[in-house]
Amino acid sequence: MDEIQLLRHRHDAQPGPSPEATRAARVRLTGRISRSHAARPRRPFLLIMAAAALATAAAAILVARPDPGLPRRPGAATPAVTTTPTLRPVSSAERLALGAAAKAAGAPAEPTGPWAYTKLMVRLQDGRTATQELWRRVDDSAFAVIENGELRTIKGSEFEVTYGFLLSLPTDPAALLERSYTAIDEREARLKRKITPEERDLFTFQHLAMGMRESVLPEGLRAAIYGAMAKIPGVRYSGRSADLAKRKGVTLRLGGEEIFVDPGSYAYLGYRSRAGDRLLNWDSLLLGRFVDRAGER
Repeated sequence: MDEIQLLRHRHDAQPGPSPEATRAARVRLTGRISRSHAARPRRPFLLIMAAAALATAAAAILVARPDPGLPRRPGAATPAVTTTPTLRPVSSAERLALGAAAKAAGAPAEPTGPWAYTKLMVRLQDGRTATQELWRRVDDSAFAVIENGELRTIKGSEFEVTYGFLLSLPTDPAALLERSYTAIDEREARLKRKITPEERDLFTFQHLAMGMRESVLPEGLRAAIYGAMAKIPGVRYSGRSADLAKRKGVTLRLGGEEIFVDPGSYAYLGYRSRAGDRLLNWDSLLLGRFVDRAGER
C-alpha cells in the first residue's frame, strides 16, 4: 500500500460534526496533511501551534548556526549554556516540562537541516497498523511523500501553519499559551462559531499536540510545548502508559486528546484522539530527524 493510501486510511475514519457528538469532537479530526484530491496530501483543519522554550534557571539553550534559508525565532541568538542542568524523576506535567527543558540545554535551538523527516506508525480503520513517511521543507517551499512506491515531491506547502510560524513563537510558556489561545479565537471568529472556555482549552491543547505530531522540532521548543500544556486547566498526567508501538511512557491528556512522552529522554512518542469510546486517531512517531534532502532517512 503506497503512502497516499496510508494517509487516506489514517484520516478518512474521522467523522464530521454531528448532533450526537460533542462540540469538542468536531475538531479532533485534524490530523490531515493532505487535500481530498486522491494524489495530493490534504490540509490539516487546525493550525498547528507549537510553543517556545521553557525558561528555567538551570538551563539555557545553545544556539546552532542554522541554514541561512531557514526561518529563525526572534531573539534566538542566546548565549551558550553556563550551568549544568539537574534532572529529576518525572512525576507530574510540571516536572515533565522542567525536565525536558533542562535536558534541552545545549541542544540546537534551530532546525539543523532544510528538511524534516518523520516516520509514523499509524492505526488503520480495520485495526491493523502501517507506516507512513513524510518530508517537509522547513522553509515551506515543498513537501514529499511516497506514492506508488516512489518519492513524490510537491512544490509549495499544503500546511496551514508553517515552520516559519512555529519558530517565531514566544519563548515564554505563558506567552506561548496566550498566543495559542489567540490563534484559536481568531480561527473560531473566521468560522463564525462561538465556543465555551472548556472548548477553548481543549482546542488549544490539541493545537499544541498537533505541533509535535507531524513535525520535527528542536528539543527546547518541544519542551516548551510540554510547559504550555501543563498550564492548561484540566490537563491530566499519567505515569503509566504505552504508545501504539508498545513503548512505555507517560501521558498528558485533556478530554479525548492525549500525547505520549518518553520519561527518560523526554522525546515525543505519539498521539491518540478519542470521541467517547470511539478511537479516532492513534499514531506513534518512530523517527523524526532534520535531513538534507527529500527521500533521505
